[in-house]
Parts: sequence; C-alpha cells; structure tokens
Amino acid sequence: MRRGGKLHMLGVNYHTSPIVVDDFVPAPTPGVAVVNSAYGDTQEGVRQAGDRAPDAPGLVPVVLPNRASTSISSGSQSNGVARNTRMFDIFGSTHHTVIVFAPTLDVPVVQSILTTLDRSLRKALVRRVVVLPGSISEPDSRLEMSWEEDQSVDAEVLIDEAGHAYRGYVVESQEVKVVVVRPDGVVGAVVRGATGLERYFEGVFGKTGSMC
Repeated sequence: MRRGGKLHMLGVNYHTSPIVVDDFVPAPTPGVAVVNSAYGDTQEGVRQAGDRAPDAPGLVPVVLPNRASTSISSGSQSNGVARNTRMFDIFGSTHHTVIVFAPTLDVPVVQSILTTLDRSLRKALVRRVVVLPGSISEPDSRLEMSWEEDQSVDAEVLIDEAGHAYRGYVVESQEVKVVVVRPDGVVGAVVRGATGLERYFEGVFGKTGSMC
C-alpha cells in the first residue's frame, strides 16, 4: 500500500504557535479566524516559521581575509583543509541556530544582528552562522570589509556553493533574511533583522538582557 504524503509527517508544523515569529507572513486580520492544519502537506517554495527546518549540504566554510591564521570552525577541517558541511551538522539539540542569509558581510543589518546576539544571549545558547550566496570560486567582494568590521563578525561564515540553502529556505541572492532553528529542528523565526530576532528570543527566554 502506498502511503500518502501526510503519513510521512513532514508537514507537521507549528505555524500558529504563540512563540514563533515570522516577518514575511501577513498579520491576520483582527476578528477573522485563522485556519491552519498542523498536519498539512509541505508546500514547494514556501518556508515559514513553524515548519521543519530542511537540510542543506554543500556549504563551504571560509576564513575571513583579515584572519588568515584563524582556524576554521570546529568540525569543518580535515588536515587543515576546509571541507563542506551541511545544515543538519550545524543544528544541535542544546542550542538555537541563527542563520543570517546576506549577499555580503558588509550589509549593516548583519553587524546589527550579531551585535544584538552578543549583547543579549550567552554564546552557549545560540550558534551564529552567516550564509553567503554563490560559488567559492567567484571574486570575494562578498567578504570585503574593514579590519574593525572583520573583528566584529563573531560567526561562522559559509558559502552556499550548491545553492541548496538559499533554495531550501526560500531566499533571494540579494535578500537579507534571518532564520532561527530551534533545538528541536523546527524553524522558530523568519525575520528581517535584529528587531524580529529580539522579539523571538524574548518570547522564548523572557527579557533577553537577563541571559547575558
């Protein structure tokens, strides 16, 4: 007997959970009931807070230009040579993962997001990842920044060589989108910047200043 898609349970979601935050989904109209199936089918080309976080292989770790002597993140080296990683190797059951999709590192919102995380949450609670589009062989204007900016990027930087991450999380190459993946592997937030990020973590931890 052939199982239907719903029996695979991949469409189980938490879209209407009070602790998920999504800046890209229109706010419900007051007085109008929201109809949502928590056991719905997955939708191609749609990724919103409350969905299961997809995997994305082919992510290439990079060392920033001003940190030539800095080792690449733990688990991404083999005999000193960076090797590809994937989202499922980055997620963990003991931390939230904040994935910042951005066209370049010098986009001001990237610095704002990382500063907010440093100010508000202990590092053990949140793993920070910046994912850039394109090929590792392309000119690295994506990584250009001042020395001061470079030192302030306290995050792993990955290039989405195969394009799986940008497709799976439905991000345009020139768009900035921040995705938070919870310890249980569910997307807790899809936001535009630091304001949405603070709103999400306050819903989870309370006032985030107390988590420093």
